[in-house]
Amino acid sequence: MAFYLLVTVLFFAALIFGAVGGGSYLPEKIFSDLKATVERFMTGLSTLELDSKVETIQAFSSNLRFLLLTFLCGIAILGFPGALFLAAYRGYLLGVTMAMMIGGYGWSGFAWFFLAIFPQNLLLVPMVLLAASWSTDFSLSVLLGRWEGSMIFRKALQFMAGYGLLLLIALGAAVVQGYAVPYLVMLFGS
Repeated sequence: MAFYLLVTVLFFAALIFGAVGGGSYLPEKIFSDLKATVERFMTGLSTLELDSKVETIQAFSSNLRFLLLTFLCGIAILGFPGALFLAAYRGYLLGVTMAMMIGGYGWSGFAWFFLAIFPQNLLLVPMVLLAASWSTDFSLSVLLGRWEGSMIFRKALQFMAGYGLLLLIALGAAVVQGYAVPYLVMLFGS
C-alpha cells in the first residue's frame, strides 16, 4: 500500500509537471515524435482514416513494452528506481500530451483530449500505478530478504499472476483506443 501511494504521488506530480512545463524539458527528438503522433492521431480520427486494428496493435505493443520494462525492474534486485522512473515518465508524457493538445488547439484540443486520450487512460493509469508499485515492492522485498524458502516462490508466482491481469488491462485499453475512441470522436467530435 505504501508503494502504491508513493507511485501515485510520483505519477501525478510528473503529470502536473508535464502539463505545466508543456514538454519544455523533453529532448527535442522525443517532443517532435510525440507531437507528430498526436497530430497523426487527431488527423486520422477527424478524417476517420484510422485503421482500428493497426491502432489497437500499436497501442497494445506500447503498453506491453511498458509492462515488460516494469516487470524486468521488479525481478531485478536493484530495479525499484527504474520502476519508479517509468511511472513518473509515463505521467509526464500524459501531462505533456494534455498541455500540447489544450495549448495548441484551445477548446477543440480540450475536447479532443477528453474524447481521444482520456478514455483509454481510465484503464492505463491504474495499470501504470499497479505495475510500478508491484515491481517496486517485489524488488525491494527480494533486496531486503523479507522472504525465505518457498515463500519467495509463492510471491514470485503472485507477482507473475498480477502481471497477467495487467496484460488483460493493457489489451482492454488498446481496444478502447483502437475501436471505442474513433466511435466517440465520430459521435461527439464532428
